[in-house]
Amino acid sequence: MIKIDAVVKIKLHLKENGLTQKYVCDKTGISYERLCRIMRNKGTMRLDEYETICWALGVGVEEFLQPREPVYNRYKEEIYG
Repeated sequence: MIKIDAVVKIKLHLKENGLTQKYVCDKTGISYERLCRIMRNKGTMRLDEYETICWALGVGVEEFLQPREPVYNRYKEEIYG
């Protein structure tokens, strides 16, 4: 599942670049109804949908996501002492 923050960033990217949700739908094959649900946070964006949207917008998949430390790194001291 893709976090809501990414959806907000995608919306902002569309606005800043003069693109519409219809453009994204036409380019990705995602139905307009599905994309609208995602953009209104009424549906969860799947990873494959996120990747396709990034491709359609010409950006890398890291563009709208906040990097975070892998769980392993945070707990390896506790696990291995």
